[in-house]
Amino acid sequence: SFMVAHDSISQFYLKTESIIERVELSIDTANSNEQLIRRMKHRSFVMPEQITPLPDAYLFSCLDQQGNVVALKKKTVSLCRFERLKGNRLSYHLDLYTCNDKVKNAAIYLVEKISNQNILVTECNIRPNRNHYEADGFIDLSMLKELPMGNHPFFIRCDDTDSELYVSNRCDYIYIENDVHINVLTENGYKAVVSIFIDWKDGEKSSGERDYIRDVTYKKYQKEPLTDKTILFESIWGTRYSNSPRSMYEYIDAMHPEYTCVWSFNDPHFPIKGKGIRVRKGSAEYFHYLATTRYLFNDVNFEEAYHKREGQIKIQTWHGTPYKSIGLDSKKDFPTKNSIWEFVRKTMRWDYLISQGKFVDRNAYRIFRYYKTILKTGYPRTDAIMRKDDEKVRALKQQFHLPLDKKVILYAPTWREKGRFDLQLDLPKLMEQIGDEYVFAIRVHYLSLPGFTCPVDNKTIFDLTSYYNIEDLYQIADILITDYSSVMFDFALVDKPMIFYVYDLEDYENNLRGVYFNLREEAPGPLVYDQDELTEVICNIDTVISSYAKKINAFKKKFLTYENDHSCEKVFETVFIKKKRSIRAKILDGLEKWIIHHFPAKTADTLEKIKIHLLSYSETKER
Repeated sequence: SFMVAHDSISQFYLKTESIIERVELSIDTANSNEQLIRRMKHRSFVMPEQITPLPDAYLFSCLDQQGNVVALKKKTVSLCRFERLKGNRLSYHLDLYTCNDKVKNAAIYLVEKISNQNILVTECNIRPNRNHYEADGFIDLSMLKELPMGNHPFFIRCDDTDSELYVSNRCDYIYIENDVHINVLTENGYKAVVSIFIDWKDGEKSSGERDYIRDVTYKKYQKEPLTDKTILFESIWGTRYSNSPRSMYEYIDAMHPEYTCVWSFNDPHFPIKGKGIRVRKGSAEYFHYLATTRYLFNDVNFEEAYHKREGQIKIQTWHGTPYKSIGLDSKKDFPTKNSIWEFVRKTMRWDYLISQGKFVDRNAYRIFRYYKTILKTGYPRTDAIMRKDDEKVRALKQQFHLPLDKKVILYAPTWREKGRFDLQLDLPKLMEQIGDEYVFAIRVHYLSLPGFTCPVDNKTIFDLTSYYNIEDLYQIADILITDYSSVMFDFALVDKPMIFYVYDLEDYENNLRGVYFNLREEAPGPLVYDQDELTEVICNIDTVISSYAKKINAFKKKFLTYENDHSCEKVFETVFIKKKRSIRAKILDGLEKWIIHHFPAKTADTLEKIKIHLLSYSETKER
């Protein structure tokens, strides 16, 4: 801020790429604002090396002759200097610049990046100091020890206004409690963040120790009896709390508390609901549950080391009805016989496969070589999205900081190549063309994350990729834009307009993956091939549902045959109470026991190959 010493108030601001520590200008009262700004533009400033870059920082206030703050630019800027760490307490000094000259409350918050929740870190005892406000205090770092791993940014809340918390000094303070490392540092040169790292427990810290647990200790655990009332859940290789495993867990946790529910995560602090136990993948505790748990839910596969014991029941929820080729239909993913065999070895662990519709039933064997029981219950994850809940929608919008009075366009494209993402949209231009009725939220496929960039401004364009549960995003979305993603199937259940942005359709069909049906003929919404077409459809969105009503119904009948809002209950009843299994699965399991009894020297691989030959023969006879 500038002290302006003349009769009139100078209405100017300075946009700079750095925090300016001190500027001295010699001016007289005769100079006009225009002359002053022109002189500033041509003046060169030498910045000390320790000054931290602060993009788009605006000088927006000054003092009049009476010493009152005069607002020149409506923007709040907070500069924080972390000063020292003593025990678990980190001291700070805060300078708060705001156009509000009557600030009553200010507090430092943290954004927990997985669930996008705001966590109150400390309330600030602010005091005015000439042209800004100040606060000093301490942050108790031990209160942050339960945060999930990763970087969580600070922000400042000044009355009802939120803004980023910039740091005026480079900082790197670390506090360690038990195995949790809490690091306060600067990100991108100017943002204050808390970085969490959770160390391994004693006996698990080195890769050699963890290999021993996997190769030796795990085999010892397999000799222990199975626990009938324990269920192990995992989603997307331990990286998410999502999909049907999450829905089944929340149903069982609420309705059947007699069962102990365990979640396996790469991050043992990953947030979940309910009373579930969290274990870290690769730990001794994880392998103990993997060896002794009776029931196991997954939407992909457990790790290579997993050996399915007799009596264990594996429920494969899968993660979506496919449009693009998957499994053994994707020939380039399985270039050798050995790679095919490794895949089939995993699918033969499944006792149940949950299906959305008849399409999956007809293709399960060809895609997965799956021969056992198909649960025709619909996906458990769709129970929630088929039940309208306006209060939940409102709460979710507030959680994501989305304006309550705006409609939400959700863009959820699939991946094309691992580690690459090409937006193919000029989002600022799109938002300008469609008007202020909408905000735009994007959620990228996890396989595209390494190459993901997006012009997020958190006003009209929001990035919700880090949020783990896409079913919640279906509920806040008023329009879905997708391409070849399996989100098209679940979203078709909510009766909202869907647009297919397929700028590379021909290339995708013929070269990238291969597909199961003709999207041009069966898509439950319009296909658009460039941004101009997309803009036109959004501006005339009211006609989409009515004009595509027949296609939507045909789509549901073909792919979503079994969907209902009580899938969790049906799965639980079939697996845990009635324990129903197909005749073919029982015959092949009986054959397995007979071979093990009469030919104990046969290896497990040989046994599974015999079962595959018998399966292929029975499949041919059935046809």
